[in-house]
Amino acid sequence: MARLLHATNIALVALVATLLAAMTAAYLLIFFGEREQRLEQDRWHWERQLGLIDGFIAENLGKHRYQDVEEFLLRWTRENGRVVRLEARFPDGTPLTEYRVDRAVPHVMTYRRDIRQQERLRLTLDVAVDNGAIHAQFVAIGWWFALIALGFTAVLSALIWFIIRRLALHPVEAAWMSERFRQQDEIRKLALVADTTSNAVVITDAEGRIEWVNAAFTRMCGYGLDEVAGRRPGDFLRGPATCPDTARRLSEALQRGESFAGTLVNYTKAGRPYWVEMDIQPIRGEDGRVERFCAVESDVSQRKADEIALKRAASVFRHTVEGILITDEGGTILDVNPAFSEITGYSAAEAIGQTPRILKSDRHDHEFYRVLWHTLEQVGFWRGELWNRRKSGEVFLEFQTITRIPAGADGVPGGYVAIFNDITEVRRKDERIAHLAYHDPLTGLPNRTLLLDRLDQGLAMASRDGSHLAVLFLDLDRFKNVNDTLGHQRGDDLLKVVGERLGDLIRASDTLCRLGGDEFVVVLTDSPEERAVSAVADRIIEAVGRPVELGGTVVQVGTSIGIAMSPTDGSDGVTLMKNADAAMYAAKAAGKNTYRYFSRSMSDKAMARLRLENELRDAVARGQLELYLQPKVCLRRDVTTGVEALLRWHHPELGLVSPAEFIPVAEETGLIIPIGDWVLAEACRIAQRFVGLGLGDLSIAVNVSPVQFQEGHVAERVAALLEQHGVAAASIQVELTEGTVMGDPKRAIDVLGRLSENGVSVAVDDFGTGYSSLSYLRRLPIDTLKIDRSFVKDAHRDVGDAEIVKTIVGLSKSLKLIAIAEGVETAVHADLLRAMDCDLAQGFHFAKPMRVNDFLGWLAAREGREVSDSAQPAPSVASPFETAAGAASSG
Repeated sequence: MARLLHATNIALVALVATLLAAMTAAYLLIFFGEREQRLEQDRWHWERQLGLIDGFIAENLGKHRYQDVEEFLLRWTRENGRVVRLEARFPDGTPLTEYRVDRAVPHVMTYRRDIRQQERLRLTLDVAVDNGAIHAQFVAIGWWFALIALGFTAVLSALIWFIIRRLALHPVEAAWMSERFRQQDEIRKLALVADTTSNAVVITDAEGRIEWVNAAFTRMCGYGLDEVAGRRPGDFLRGPATCPDTARRLSEALQRGESFAGTLVNYTKAGRPYWVEMDIQPIRGEDGRVERFCAVESDVSQRKADEIALKRAASVFRHTVEGILITDEGGTILDVNPAFSEITGYSAAEAIGQTPRILKSDRHDHEFYRVLWHTLEQVGFWRGELWNRRKSGEVFLEFQTITRIPAGADGVPGGYVAIFNDITEVRRKDERIAHLAYHDPLTGLPNRTLLLDRLDQGLAMASRDGSHLAVLFLDLDRFKNVNDTLGHQRGDDLLKVVGERLGDLIRASDTLCRLGGDEFVVVLTDSPEERAVSAVADRIIEAVGRPVELGGTVVQVGTSIGIAMSPTDGSDGVTLMKNADAAMYAAKAAGKNTYRYFSRSMSDKAMARLRLENELRDAVARGQLELYLQPKVCLRRDVTTGVEALLRWHHPELGLVSPAEFIPVAEETGLIIPIGDWVLAEACRIAQRFVGLGLGDLSIAVNVSPVQFQEGHVAERVAALLEQHGVAAASIQVELTEGTVMGDPKRAIDVLGRLSENGVSVAVDDFGTGYSSLSYLRRLPIDTLKIDRSFVKDAHRDVGDAEIVKTIVGLSKSLKLIAIAEGVETAVHADLLRAMDCDLAQGFHFAKPMRVNDFLGWLAAREGREVSDSAQPAPSVASPFETAAGAASSG
């Protein structure tokens, strides 16, 4: 026994020395590993900080808000006190801002960030950060390590001395060892019993260090006895999901020598968490002191998972926005969630025990419910739209899914679960959008699309019945004067009155349509003779000619009507419309406020159009075209951010001709291509002048005709003009109507993509008047959505229009686009749009379209911007198609 004790003590000394060396090596590894980890965390922190400001800087650079970017960077630098140097440079090396501290910093870390927008480098940030604190921290740790190493050396020396002294006491030690062996033999006997149980058994000493575990413990957590002997369970079984409070109470109970029972999350050797239910009991010696602890543990992970799943399902049931209704197999309501009560108005107490028939709206017949129940029983679920009634009596539309839950084999009864959404408002919006697709948003009358459809139906019926059909094409006389003198708002009011008066004159079987502008069409079905049609035309002229009061001003307009009859004047809708249009021009030529029937010899309209075409060619060659500018104002800051260029024709006889009159002719004849080129060139010249005046931050929006767009060279032409005039791409914005873009989305993606690659921004004009595919809209390289004025003008008093405007603004925010509202006529409009978080606005409330010099004066007077012409005004841009126009005229 003495030799055994001697050898044991020597081995113990060697073991202690080895452990000390191992701990020293481990500490060094941890020290240097922690240092690298701390530096890596610091690097990640600053990379993330730069990533967070990346989007804000890119967005403001895209809008040329350089001062905002500079102020933001300086404020960010001051808020992050460890930044000792910041430099921001443009790609050409020009600095935007610089910042340095006026002290020496020995330990710094440098970071670089390239700010890009659409794969284009816009700005480079160089940031230097003071790492002195980290360096000092680890120097201090090094000193602590030295002190700890000295302490360990002293402890080791004392331990070796103590062991050597103990060698002389081996008889007493032998007795102690004998008792120890006896106790361990008893433990081995108990282990034979413990190994037969499926529960994990752990025996520790009084200090909580493991002496023995059974095979079930190894199966449960993956650790064998050789891996855990002498270790405390909490040192290797705890993990992130372990409840600190439960672990603390367990530790305190053991320290007091008391028993403990509870559940805890442990972790297997592979890192998998599992729940254990444990019962720990102290084992006391003859003197009553705790000598060991015995823990019996069972894996309750599945039970806990089931409990968590039930809690999660209950939380979803309570918090989902969909209404949920649960019934038994007989249809009696067992439970409802809060969303059910919010949608239907019935509280849980009122609904439970009732049947779903309390919601019945009586809008569906017996056959509907028979099919519903048949589908439910055969398929196991039914999904569809259902009209129900709230407790208040209000009928609402819901999209509902009913699922049959069969009875379980374990005796759980079956039943039904209904999940539903209130889609009443969605349906109303869909119907509103569908209505807008086939109706004029101003008057609510059918538009051209619906007119042509009804015209085709009427012609088919007339052909089948052998009857006649008449098309009356109306164009208001003197309407332009109302618009010019009273404004577009009063003009729109007049159009509404005319639409109402015309609607009172026609039969339910007839069709009244507004084509656009001041043009209306009436289709009379079953018209046997011209006398009846003439009587209708007389009544229309009399009704339109009655005075109308508009905002305190009484106005009076007339109408010129062209009439085409089927089948003599055409057997299809397009021909009848064309001939009625020609007859309308004949009525205007006859003195207006009258009507004319189409005749084959009628050529007045053709001659008038030819004359307008020739005069338009002369207008181009003689420089009679001019660009007017209308400001676009930021609603949040009340400052002008750009202008829209609007084409005007100064006719020597007609005066200022509206684009609505000559643009259609230009598009039909192909003149729109050279005119569009002239507009783009003139816009570049104005942008060049703006730069010389210190107004380079103002962009100029140019409308591009659908004909120009289809011609396919818009992107190349814009790029060439920008290079020719030395103008930045950001100075020009291209506007295309929603119909143009969505008419051929794939082509739009290609053309607009080339514009975007050149740095030219793109706006979708008249948004909301057509059918936009959100899938294509999301892919289009556009920057701005322009909300059509037809929605804006009544948004302050029409809930539907307000919702449409709000939806478009929300859509623009979701797609990270700029929203601009057209037709802002009053401060009420501006305030409403500002409350909706609309970005920009333009309209008569801010300024009418005006000449360039008038705009400069307006800008100086409104915003106090100094306009100093540092360069001589550039000469007027020569027409890029004078030769072509002259050739066309001579031809």
